[in-house]
Amino acid sequence: MRAKRRGAFASTVLLLAGLALTLGACGKSDSDSSSPPSEAKPSSQVQAKDTSKSGDSKTLRFGTASGYYPFTFQNDAGKLDGYDIQVAEAVAEKLGYKVEWTTAEFSGLFGLLDSGKIDAIANEVRMTDERRKKYLFSRPYVYSGTIIVTKKGNDAVKDLASLKGRTVASHYGSAYAKFIEKYDTGKEITLKYYEERSALLKDVSLGRVDAYLTDKVGGPLEIEKTGLPLQVAGPPVDSFENGIPFADNEKNREFLKRFDEALEQLRSEGVLTELSRKWLGTDVATPPAS
Repeated sequence: MRAKRRGAFASTVLLLAGLALTLGACGKSDSDSSSPPSEAKPSSQVQAKDTSKSGDSKTLRFGTASGYYPFTFQNDAGKLDGYDIQVAEAVAEKLGYKVEWTTAEFSGLFGLLDSGKIDAIANEVRMTDERRKKYLFSRPYVYSGTIIVTKKGNDAVKDLASLKGRTVASHYGSAYAKFIEKYDTGKEITLKYYEERSALLKDVSLGRVDAYLTDKVGGPLEIEKTGLPLQVAGPPVDSFENGIPFADNEKNREFLKRFDEALEQLRSEGVLTELSRKWLGTDVATPPAS
């Protein structure tokens, strides 16, 4: 009699366990198991994830080339760092966004932006007339100028005119290359293009290429950081402003208003100046007196 009761009890337990598994499977919808997260979908807009269920914050996807010390680079811990990186993250934090970084060569960043794989670029992007026609720009967070850099001891290069008959190194898609093309109406300067920043710096330091153009504030710091035999040739040859570009569409126009408000709050609070002095040793965030 006891053996029969034990058998009946075991059968009941197995039956209840099977029923529980069946009910659990029915309670999970198809959308729960197969829908990809929204942030994985390429888009030219700034997308915010639904935080009501996941608990995750909204995400802003930035692209950077990470080889432009002290604006954007990888620190000793292998993490992205520098003035541009920290400015972008400070604005995002002000807006309640997390930041997702994508690194690529500079020449590929605008392609990522055009295809919607990133939302914006934080990488010393000069606000040229050509770029303004295609992209939406934040308000400037850098007010600077252009200098010429040559191999140490090459005193023959001292200004733009002395670049005629010489070779200038640049990156694909660089505003500095466009600047040279606009200046060099007689086609007397040869441009040599590079993908990697380190290769460009090395070739100029070895005299394989005569010069390159760079930021007047960051350039000397980059030379000091690399330890390469390079020197600044003469005074700045122009002035410019850097901003953060977004794809030009209606949603980004609305978002950019909020982005600029946060940027201006950081400026008025002194955060931009503090970051600028930290990384550049001077204030590039404050507009020059007119």
